[in-house]
Order: sequence, then C-alpha cells, then structure tokens
Amino acid sequence: PRTVREPYVCIATQSTCQAKYWNNGTGWSEVVAHLKSLGYRVLCIDREAHYGQGFVWNHIPWGAEDFTGRLPLQE
Repeated sequence: PRTVREPYVCIATQSTCQAKYWNNGTGWSEVVAHLKSLGYRVLCIDREAHYGQGFVWNHIPWGAEDFTGRLPLQE
C-alpha cells in the first residue's frame, strides 16, 4: 500500500563530494517551488538530511519534505 496518497516527486540532493553537488545556489529551491506549484508533494529521500564538513554543509532544499534516513526505497 502507498504511504503517500497525494501525487509526489522524490528527490535526492546529497553526494559523496562537493564537486558532485549541483552548486546552483537557488536551483533546488526553484525546482521544489515549481513542482509544488504543479500540485506535487516533494519528498527528499537522501540518507542524510545534512552532509558536509568544516564550513561547507549541504541541507535538504527548503520546502521539500524530510523523508531522509536509512530507509528502504519501497517506503
């Protein structure tokens, strides 16, 4: 059975090194806002909600729902 009843889109924004990130300061926020304007829920399914080291940290996009964690993709 589906846990999320409404239409939704899953995104995963984290990576294993900074060079692999989409380093567009507003990119993910714009994507999330656009998807939400179309009526979708936006679920972030990364393993970690925050990742980085030192002064550089990456977070799930503002407006995306936090479905992060060590969960099977089926959930």
